[in-house]
Amino acid sequence: MLDVRAGDLGKLELLFDRHHRALFRYFLHLTSNRAVSEDLVQEVFFRILKYRHTYRPETRFCAWMFQVGRNVHMDHAVRHKAEVAMPERGWDVRSPGVPPDTMPRERDCSRTWKPAPPAAPNWRS
Repeated sequence: MLDVRAGDLGKLELLFDRHHRALFRYFLHLTSNRAVSEDLVQEVFFRILKYRHTYRPETRFCAWMFQVGRNVHMDHAVRHKAEVAMPERGWDVRSPGVPPDTMPRERDCSRTWKPAPPAAPNWRS
């Protein structure tokens, strides 16, 4: 990392080859999504390149890299907080052993919905 910090950007490829699998597993554990995990690994190495001047030689590179990774994941989580991760194999919402034609049909709730009665006045003053 010291060479990358000094301007030898070719050494970043060596760091990527050495550490991208561990980062990918970390992100896959957090996101359960292979595509997002790959994107986050790329973002980590982009930020390592962008902020290489902030690396301190007395710090272990892996600790610094995973701190960058945590920051990348937090930024991603804030940007995509309304999304829900789905398992890659999908979910079967039917109960085991229940044929699909016996599943209850959707009902039109608009005809059954009634507004709540008005609240009783508060007599405590």
